[in-house]
Amino acid sequence: MLPHLPLLASALLATSLPQSLRPAASGTPESVVLATPTQRELAGKELATFPWFQFTRSFNQGDTIRIAFDPKNDLGLAKRTVDVYVIEHEQLLAHLTGKKLKSVFGRPMTVKLDTEGVRDNTFVLDTGRLAATARRDAEGTYLIGKGYDVIVDVNTNAGLDAADFVDGSLAEAGFYVVEDFVSFDSPSSKATGPYAVTEVLFDGGSTFTQQNLYFPSAIAGLGKLPLIVVSHGNGHNY
Repeated sequence: MLPHLPLLASALLATSLPQSLRPAASGTPESVVLATPTQRELAGKELATFPWFQFTRSFNQGDTIRIAFDPKNDLGLAKRTVDVYVIEHEQLLAHLTGKKLKSVFGRPMTVKLDTEGVRDNTFVLDTGRLAATARRDAEGTYLIGKGYDVIVDVNTNAGLDAADFVDGSLAEAGFYVVEDFVSFDSPSSKATGPYAVTEVLFDGGSTFTQQNLYFPSAIAGLGKLPLIVVSHGNGHNY
């Protein structure tokens, strides 16, 4: 799932931050004070039946992205009017340390919440405008998507603080918008990605034989990559 922000505040700050918002590595000056907003999954897709909403980590470029609130669970949101900002994930640290909020869309989206659950408090966040242009990182590995965070400014002061909510953390983005990696290398190509692929049949013994492995032919020169396993069983429902 793409890039992360390696950061670390002081030991005192680390113990006061929610686990999911704690920085991950050294480098942040000890004098920097990080805001401690509440972390919530917000971005996702609307469902036609219960539970009415599916919180989602990745979207295809061009997809409609929605956000949902649950004032029945977060009672402090009931009957509140809040400002919603979408930021590039790389900007989260700056906002946690005091930078004024600014949405990638310019103005924030203002929504009025009621006292009901997610079914009555679902809103369109983006109609497919968010970009996900593929690019290479410092190690030359293709990043086929872009990370974004959602910030809910509950007290509408254009700052990220303890009163607010965030979908995202310093470890990873709230959601990613992903480019069509089947065709971005060449619109007329039927290739399934930006790399040449090596295929190997692996014999795992007397039971699991002829496992099919695919990996980039130049994998030795790439950075950290995800491992994807597709499995099935004899009569099992995987």
